[in-house]
Amino acid sequence: MKALILSAGLGTRLRPMTEYIPKPLAPVVHKPILSVIADMLLDCGVDGLGFNLHHLPDSIERYVKNNITVPSAFFYEREILGTGASIGVFAETVEDDFFIVYNGDIVSDLDVSALVASHAGGGADVTMALIADGPANKIRVLESGEVVDMRSELGVAGDIGSLLTFSGVAVYSAGFARSMPVDRFYSVIDFMIEGLRAGKISVRGFVCDNVYWNDIGDPRAYLKMHHDVMIDKIFKPKGVSAGSNGVFIAENAVVGGNFDPEGFVAVSSGVVIGSDVKLKNSLVLDSAKIADGAEIAGAVVGPGFLMEGF
Repeated sequence: MKALILSAGLGTRLRPMTEYIPKPLAPVVHKPILSVIADMLLDCGVDGLGFNLHHLPDSIERYVKNNITVPSAFFYEREILGTGASIGVFAETVEDDFFIVYNGDIVSDLDVSALVASHAGGGADVTMALIADGPANKIRVLESGEVVDMRSELGVAGDIGSLLTFSGVAVYSAGFARSMPVDRFYSVIDFMIEGLRAGKISVRGFVCDNVYWNDIGDPRAYLKMHHDVMIDKIFKPKGVSAGSNGVFIAENAVVGGNFDPEGFVAVSSGVVIGSDVKLKNSLVLDSAKIADGAEIAGAVVGPGFLMEGF
């Protein structure tokens, strides 16, 4: 089974961090989001990964080649294709009956194996993992699992079924995905809406109950996820240390005297922190330096940038 991790986005709402680090490589404490996602996919039987690339592509390819243990393919986009064409390009390389697509800025503990099993037994062209009470309840699904409307564009009565949030994770039948155009920009949601309107495709929803889910779209969401991992411990990604009392310091970081961490604090590899520094609810990324006496709260500090937002 193969999976595509969508990795081409510019991450504009996470600037200036994403001017230096592509969003899929932004760390969850000390482990890149991309690696957290890859571990989930490998644990459910994925034996090959694809990555569509545009922004800072060399960084992503280098990381994958050095750290991901399954065969991986890279699909460079000179101009961003949008999710529709990106999936269509990947589908042309897949020999299996279906494959997984996972947005590269989503962190979740949803049951990917159960999603795959639902698709395998459901007979739909697409099976979307859906979140109840999410931030964008725009997918209308019947109790039977049939998706009958998206973004209220198909005119389905508002009292039919339930409105749920698309998680950014779905399984696509390869035959259907190969019908998706690859020579123009478009959203896969737009493509599905047109297919449903014409009665040409079937889409089902797999409702994910009691799951952690966070779309790392802006600084507040990114830092909130760290609070969830390091303080509340309601999200426990594989291989990620929450630290002691919400504080993680990499072994090769250098920390000066009278260091005063508060809330959640993650200090990554190669960081140098001066004396009398106060950090609160903040991350310090690889190789960053913080001067003596600095006081920083609700921020991500990197080599050359400061991103505030919590």
